Amino acid sequence: MLEVKNLYAGYGKKNILSDVSFTAESGKLTCIIGANGSGKSTLLGSIAGAGRIKKSGSILYGNEKLESLSVKERAQKIAYMMQSEYSSWNYCCRDIILTGRWCHTANGFYSEKDYDIAVDAAKLLKIENILDKSVHEISGGQWQKVRLARALSQGSPVVLLDEPLSSLDFGYQRDLLLLIKQIAKEKNIVALISIHDLNLASCFADKLVLLCKGKEESGVSVSGNSSVDGSEPDCEGNSVNASSSVSGTVKEIFVPEILNSAYGTSFKFYPHPESGVPQIY
Repeated sequence: MLEVKNLYAGYGKKNILSDVSFTAESGKLTCIIGANGSGKSTLLGSIAGAGRIKKSGSILYGNEKLESLSVKERAQKIAYMMQSEYSSWNYCCRDIILTGRWCHTANGFYSEKDYDIAVDAAKLLKIENILDKSVHEISGGQWQKVRLARALSQGSPVVLLDEPLSSLDFGYQRDLLLLIKQIAKEKNIVALISIHDLNLASCFADKLVLLCKGKEESGVSVSGNSSVDGSEPDCEGNSVNASSSVSGTVKEIFVPEILNSAYGTSFKFYPHPESGVPQIY
């Protein structure tokens, strides 16, 4: 289980997240939702250990504090796919996916097993036919799948995916969510992803983490403490308009008083015609 406790995070003197706390269980798909600018990418980057994010609080996998690990040790625990990325070098797709295995190498040299795992990850995403193509010769959707294959090849017990559905056709968005959910269950890993499509999140998420920008401003009731030890957070700056979190099942989060306040609009709610889960328009 991944546990985030009283997380404050931001850039320079600007706080983006304020007192965020939640758990993400192994074997489950947890989706992070929230309005634009609410801090979804900042949250994932904080968990992954992105260097430019200033933060305070506690992030644990099991009973182990992730902040205390080296970069290589942390990568063995957490696979992280950023929201956007561009390769300046003319690598082939196979080599990009293979870099997911770096944290398991002794001296940076890949084994035959590493190559096999990279190919297996490509097959999972049905992109084995482009393994030897240059990353500069593939589409945006294919590049997204290559990056996801790299994250999966890492073999980490926690997988963080920032907007993994972007650049993908609608049909493949559903297929990909099914695949991530299946992998999480079969391998008993923590799958934590950010997503903009609330209806897809409702259909596939086992748990939702909603980021709400400004407790007083959003009107959403969020419980929590000021920081882990009761002191002021290490992040400088004002937290009035920073985002806090509320988490729960889809049925607990998909209610008008929570979603309407968090997104600043008036959603209409209806049950999905097949599954019955709440949907919005």
